[in-house]
Amino acid sequence: AASDVYKRQERNLVMGILSLSQQSLAYERYVANRNRRLKQIFWGFEALLVSFSCINFLSQQYLISSILLLSCVPLFSVYFLLSSGKIELAATALFGFMLIISFGLIWVFNGLRDVSIMAIPALLIFSAFLAKPKVFFSLLILAIINILAIGTVNYTGIYNHPEPDNTLSSAISWSILCLLYTSDAA
Repeated sequence: AASDVYKRQERNLVMGILSLSQQSLAYERYVANRNRRLKQIFWGFEALLVSFSCINFLSQQYLISSILLLSCVPLFSVYFLLSSGKIELAATALFGFMLIISFGLIWVFNGLRDVSIMAIPALLIFSAFLAKPKVFFSLLILAIINILAIGTVNYTGIYNHPEPDNTLSSAISWSILCLLYTSDAA
């Protein structure tokens, strides 16, 4: 009877160790998948910035084109953070930096009717899945504050953003943003 108890305890211990190793393996897969997704999103944002830069260059909007192209350079720090295994810092930097770029463009150019405002929901969705909840909620609060601030300065007349033109470059920009939104669905 004592040997049966010992065998049962040994079996439970082995099963617990297997369970822990399976949990460890599942966590390693989760981290690898998350790292892969963040790299995909990083390259997607880089391609998006370069595409928008080219569109604006062809539309003879050289200032916007230059700003977008130059913003690709510091974004590469995210790639190096991912390569060194600092996934949390990389996710925070990626989504924070892209939100700052988006709001910079929104404030400087067409306000709440700027094409860049469509990037905000995408950034929040991606950050909800790939960043820590603290990062997501911080970005959400920052987005809400900025949107309300833009609306307030326009409403009070402190600053009025110009009405955007409906041009081919804005149509192409909207199409590229639609592709970004649906990129993970395929």
